[in-house]
Amino acid sequence: MRTALRNKLEEGVRVSAWGRLHDFANRDAIILISEELDLLDVAERVVRDDKEFVASWVEDSLVTKPNSLQLRKWEETPSRPFRCLVVYPYILIQSVAS
Repeated sequence: MRTALRNKLEEGVRVSAWGRLHDFANRDAIILISEELDLLDVAERVVRDDKEFVASWVEDSLVTKPNSLQLRKWEETPSRPFRCLVVYPYILIQSVAS
């Protein structure tokens, strides 16, 4: 059963080019979500402050901050699309499958 929270989060999902997101990386606000996870599942766990789930994803490197190599690569292709969702104070991003 879908919750009101999940519906609200789903409404907030956008696709945006890296060129529109890179300023947020400079503010350390970007969280990269692995393509193995569902962006909405992660967002819901973050909003609910489910530390155990989020910590396990971080430990397994499924939820990370972008590293310098990723950031440099993305700067070279500012049109690269990402699914994104604001979960204040962060912006959760996930690469759009090719």
